[in-house]
Amino acid sequence: MSTPRFFRCLTDLSRKISLMTDSIEQKRTTLIIELKRMNQHLPASVYVPFVSQSLRNYAVLHIPVSEVKIF
Repeated sequence: MSTPRFFRCLTDLSRKISLMTDSIEQKRTTLIIELKRMNQHLPASVYVPFVSQSLRNYAVLHIPVSEVKIF
């Protein structure tokens, strides 16, 4: 159940940030803080399942917070 929980945490975080009325920079700061927290508790068995038979499932080892963007 670690993969569904991981994606639920990401979608909950997205919802939280989208409801914020703060500036883009404050939203980005919140996103970075929350993703750092997720990185600390990231289970070893989280993976991104691809449907295509030519692609393997890839494990999520770390979320690079320096690469985050607010759209």
